[in-house]
Amino acid sequence: MNSPAQLPKVGGRVQIEGRDETFVIVEVDEETQTVSVIPESEVFRRSLDELTPAHPLRSDD
Repeated sequence: MNSPAQLPKVGGRVQIEGRDETFVIVEVDEETQTVSVIPESEVFRRSLDELTPAHPLRSDD
């Protein structure tokens, strides 16, 4: 996967060499051509009605 056109999409399922489980792509960084993944077993679905915005962490300045 050497070009941005070949990068996987968020939500795609992938496997990592040497690991027996499937992972879900949660973030794609085109600049570094890397992805963030979580184990498929950790994914769960919720309706949009159940979600609330996450608040950024506040610094202790």
